[in-house]
Amino acid sequence: MYIWNTKRLASDIKNNNIGEKAKLFYYLIFGVFTSLAFPSVLPEYWMPDYDPTQVITLQDYLINLLLVVLIFIIGTLVTFRSNKGKGGSDYIARVVMLSVPISIKFNVLLLLIVAILLPSVMNDPLSIQSANSLEIVANIKDIKPLMYVVMFWRINFHLKYIND
Repeated sequence: MYIWNTKRLASDIKNNNIGEKAKLFYYLIFGVFTSLAFPSVLPEYWMPDYDPTQVITLQDYLINLLLVVLIFIIGTLVTFRSNKGKGGSDYIARVVMLSVPISIKFNVLLLLIVAILLPSVMNDPLSIQSANSLEIVANIKDIKPLMYVVMFWRINFHLKYIND
């Protein structure tokens, strides 16, 4: 496994010298680093114009981050197994391809939720219904762990179909 030497990695990829298990580890490392680099909850106190009443605690931030990383690792291991483990083929390519339509569907669903709730905020920003709608829209970021679970569940469903 090459962590730094991209040229040798590219050479091994070109010569088809990387097995499915090694590809799994590359994908796991990439996913964990991506989860850490782009956390699901951005601490508002790191933003220049934060509202002190809306600050999340560091504990909440770390719990959410840990949850996302654990879901990614467990989901990846479960789906790898459904793809027949190291004896399977094209795990990474299959997961990436299946992830595209599944993630598009999630984003469309989230946009629909925002589109349904936001007009009530815009029409009467001071009403209680507007405050509740705005709170829901603002907290959509909190459902990222659940979205990861559902996404891996759907990927796993389709990988089982592909491998039967």
